[in-house]
Amino acid sequence: MPKKLKNCIFLVFVLSMFFSSVPLAWAGTVDAAGLKQMFDKYGAPSRWSSLKSAVDSPTLAWSETYIMRSYLVMYQATKDKQYINNFIDHADSALARRDSVRGVIDYRGLSLPVWRDGKYTDYKTYYIYADETGLIATPLAQFAALVNKDPNLASYRAKANEYVKAAKDAVNVLFMSQLRNSDVNFTWIEDGNTLHLDRPINKNLAVGSALLAIYEATGDSSYLDKGKKMANFFKQNLLTNSSSGGYYWKYYPSDPRFTNTIEDTNHANVALQFINMAYDNGIFSAADMRKFANTAAKVLVKSDGTIANYLNGSGTIEQQGQIGNWLVFAPWSPSLFDAAYNVIKNKSSLNPPEIQGLAYMNYVLAQNEETDQPPGEVPDPDPNPTPEPGAGDNLINNGDFGAGSTGWVNINNAAQIKTESNGNKYLTNSYNFYFYQDLQLKPGTYQINARTRKGTAVKGARVVVRFYYQDGSDNFKTFTYVNKGSGWEDMPGMTLSVPATAVTTRIYLSGMPGDNGTQDFDDLTLVAAGDTSAPDDTTPPAESDTEAPAVSISAPASGSSVTAATALKATAGDNEGVVKLTFAYATNPQGSWTTIGDATLSSGSVAQGVWNLTWNVAGLANATYYVRAMAVDAAGNNATSDPVAIQINNVTNLINNGDFGAGSTGWVNINNTAQIKTESNGNKYLTNTYNFYFYQDLQLKPGTYQINARTRKGTAVKGARVVVRFYYQDGSDNFKTFTYINKDSGWEDMPGMTLAVPATAVTTRIYLSGMPGDNGTQDFDDLVITQLK
Repeated sequence: MPKKLKNCIFLVFVLSMFFSSVPLAWAGTVDAAGLKQMFDKYGAPSRWSSLKSAVDSPTLAWSETYIMRSYLVMYQATKDKQYINNFIDHADSALARRDSVRGVIDYRGLSLPVWRDGKYTDYKTYYIYADETGLIATPLAQFAALVNKDPNLASYRAKANEYVKAAKDAVNVLFMSQLRNSDVNFTWIEDGNTLHLDRPINKNLAVGSALLAIYEATGDSSYLDKGKKMANFFKQNLLTNSSSGGYYWKYYPSDPRFTNTIEDTNHANVALQFINMAYDNGIFSAADMRKFANTAAKVLVKSDGTIANYLNGSGTIEQQGQIGNWLVFAPWSPSLFDAAYNVIKNKSSLNPPEIQGLAYMNYVLAQNEETDQPPGEVPDPDPNPTPEPGAGDNLINNGDFGAGSTGWVNINNAAQIKTESNGNKYLTNSYNFYFYQDLQLKPGTYQINARTRKGTAVKGARVVVRFYYQDGSDNFKTFTYVNKGSGWEDMPGMTLSVPATAVTTRIYLSGMPGDNGTQDFDDLTLVAAGDTSAPDDTTPPAESDTEAPAVSISAPASGSSVTAATALKATAGDNEGVVKLTFAYATNPQGSWTTIGDATLSSGSVAQGVWNLTWNVAGLANATYYVRAMAVDAAGNNATSDPVAIQINNVTNLINNGDFGAGSTGWVNINNTAQIKTESNGNKYLTNTYNFYFYQDLQLKPGTYQINARTRKGTAVKGARVVVRFYYQDGSDNFKTFTYINKDSGWEDMPGMTLAVPATAVTTRIYLSGMPGDNGTQDFDDLVITQLK
């Protein structure tokens, strides 16, 4: 028997002596089917359908979102799509209850894509609350992230796109100007590398969770950057319990009224999902997670099995099942499962946060059944111990997978531990970043060795090493290997230099980008350079990723003639994945280039996909232009496509000064009712209320025309209106009216408006205004009228 295994068995025996007073639920009393049945009883859609009628209150944020998240967790535990459909039922209802959809307004008279609340003001005034907005947006974005990662959910992609857009729209409202809560100005405080509101911790982290969830769903690093800054603010307010070694924090540290108020267990639920996502994104370390786990296992769970009401262990929470939400720290404290189960099994009813805790129990059980390693078998192991390099020491925990996935993070159970006929266990994984181990390595040189075998993969094996730094930044080093045969092969020795400033080193094992097949791994070792435990290997070490992406423009075709808004498309691929693609144009391919904007991934994957961007060329002079695309991968390598020549042939705009760059020149503005305003970037635009006082007269020839315009809601709630009035020789007239309701708070293109000018019309008058019955203002810009051929 190996010495390491003997030590592990002895450790189990010794620890069991200390924990003998804690009954383990794993003595054959819990099975996945039974736990699922318990969730289906308490989480049944019929029990919670009444939540879908809640408006203008905190119910959606503080009750219904727990039910929504529980369905997502249950899908991850069971892969049963009925839970996805249950989630969609609530999510669709949540979107239908947005102020902008219902046509209701907040305290400023704005109808925005968020959820107002009047409970705290006796329904006399309605405010937008940061915590409620973040809590609702988070599961919407988490759904999108889950769909994007799970091929079995491909049919839900349209819903994912709809929900993540709603999440972005809601969160973006929180960063508008002129927001406030009922009792405090709504001002973001950005101080160096931190970002926060002068509000309780839970309100900040509710927004932080939404930011990180949107980043995971879209890859837009601007959301990650804000999330990191909010995490840095949270870190500044973390305190350590000297007796338990656990983290805790105060409810509202900056407010003198709450100087001695420790965070309560209920509000701490908001922090848990933020902490978990922050860890997944390298913001918190394994050591941090151990400290949060200590709080749960050693402070919240009392000696009699009841659950404390505050993070310092005081009080007793009424909703005891909320301890299940702390199972996000189960890898660092498996005994938490037993504590949660012993509470849940004795309850006759559960509230929404407890139901989410029950969902986490199902997830933890499913993960451990996958690896035949029940939590509780070894109480409170540390899956990520701080290694001390020494001769012969393998610094990887469970690198031969003999203990299943112990010591490893396996998001969504993406990877599998399998067993060969001879009893040997090994890892099999596809291309992803879901299976990894975090290490705290001292600065120095190390060598990685591993065996690999191709399963259904064709491109080979990949080992990615990611260094996380104190300032929140990170970088990669990638090693790859292409198998020569179908059996187990030794990868060449991989030399690794750990920087002095790296606080965490993360090791990923997977297949290659663009390969949907599986790759097998076994016997992974990481030793300090010079140790004798690594096998001799004269093969030069694999190099870090220096391969640039491949990128080409697929639309428009070279020589195309374009007008108005044109669709730009580029195909890009990379061995590590494309993280950004930008289009630019020039009048001379050897001259200076002007950025058009960043494209979005519309199909395929970051390994090989199509990226789209709409380019409005209406303001450019008719001439030949060149368009190119630049792709950037995760390692910072970039490549630029060959330029494509296009001909811009904009037709004449028959409106005089339709972009309002010359103020109100060319327009009639009776009593100066309408205003020409200027944005911070210098762009001028029109703002007007409902009236017939702002217009322009045109002498259009008989024929068919199209009107295009951009609009944005100011304080209006009903939308934009374009009225066309025809005057005839006999003094009569008639109207044609076009209307548009904005979907969010930014500039939007109104649908093209087709206009037939009668042969007998002598004057055509164009009015721009808000809608009847709406006293608010509506903005307009870039009005264009062109004759259709």
